[in-house]
Amino acid sequence: MARKLTVTKSNYYIVGGQFASYKIIMEDKVFSDDKSEEKFATFVFSKLFTILSKSEDLTKHIWFCNFKSNPDVNNLFKIFNTQKTQKKNRGEVLLTEISSQIFWNAIHEIKNGKKVEEVFKNKWFNVLYEFYEKEMPNYFEKYEQVLDPEWLKISDGFKEEVSLLLKGYDYYLINHENGMSERKLCEYIEDKVIKRILNVRIDYQLYERFFSEMCSAIGTPINNNFKLTYLRSCYNAFLI
Repeated sequence: MARKLTVTKSNYYIVGGQFASYKIIMEDKVFSDDKSEEKFATFVFSKLFTILSKSEDLTKHIWFCNFKSNPDVNNLFKIFNTQKTQKKNRGEVLLTEISSQIFWNAIHEIKNGKKVEEVFKNKWFNVLYEFYEKEMPNYFEKYEQVLDPEWLKISDGFKEEVSLLLKGYDYYLINHENGMSERKLCEYIEDKVIKRILNVRIDYQLYERFFSEMCSAIGTPINNNFKLTYLRSCYNAFLI
């Protein structure tokens, strides 16, 4: 099983876009023409793919596919010498080293005439086989399962924090053009509206940038009601 994609307050409006798009297009019927719907859906899913494409799991899936299509020593060296993109858990490294050694011994024995059923009598080999049969990562699973909100991992504090962010964002959208500076407005929201320090200014700037890009992609204006509907639809998908 691949590692689950973690939903946080910083990415829920991208990961949840797939669910929001269904509600907005199929249920609310916000758009008046098919072209705008298509542009909206394309934008939403391109943002999601951008997140997934940065995952180390996708890199591994591509490596494995390339090696399976052309299994030679040079391809193995390319994988072996690839620079690490993330820190590795020491246990994972040790498991890989043990597995490699036992795999090598098994292949060597089979090549020298030992029958496969005899190799399986080796306790270490048998234990590893049973382990990998259950635990071998399917690195493409993340891209197959991302459409299922129950499969995604929700970060600690997500539900409460995003609920407060949305409450404050509603106030922000109504009052951000009333002459008060953005910094003062966000401080007021944290002090009086949600009564919690969440550095909302950073999140609201991300929201505004996201919707600005969406507006450009669709080619039509996006009002405040649409913004809130979209964000709440993304959020509600993870209230499971």
